[in-house]
Amino acid sequence: NNRREEGICGNNIGLYYWKKNEFTSALKYFNISLEIARREGQPENISDGLTNLGLVYMDLGEYDKALEYLNRGILIDQELGNEYNLATDLNNLGNIYLNKSIQAGGDVFFDQALEAFYNALILAQRLQNKKVQTIVQNNIGEVFFAQHRDDRALAFYNKALSTAEDGGLVELAC
Repeated sequence: NNRREEGICGNNIGLYYWKKNEFTSALKYFNISLEIARREGQPENISDGLTNLGLVYMDLGEYDKALEYLNRGILIDQELGNEYNLATDLNNLGNIYLNKSIQAGGDVFFDQALEAFYNALILAQRLQNKKVQTIVQNNIGEVFFAQHRDDRALAFYNKALSTAEDGGLVELAC
């Protein structure tokens, strides 16, 4: 289906611009991709589009908007039973709350960040996905580091290193 491929291409172009920090262009192409996925009735691509829009808004510091998009993507992934995407979504959710808390200058959202990260870690462990486990363990370490709980931070950084080594992914733990 040409429209489906067009949507995938739009998403890839959006990823390109996102990686280059050209957020206006990224938003444009992610929205195009999302609209095509909606018209074509592709829930997994809809979820991907919503998640990608959430990530751009996180990078722009628009955390409430990021949460709105990401939570809509999470609902779709839950309905689809897509645990891999859900683990990644929950990790992204944790990052939004972590960044939101750092921006607020306090512990306001750290508990929500940890809850999202721990839920992502449980799914990643169940899926035996060492890459996602490593990323999430590092992110949990980041929360503890931001809270000046250095012993806990170091423990999670070491868990991430161990998980990465088990999965042959040492570059992720550094």
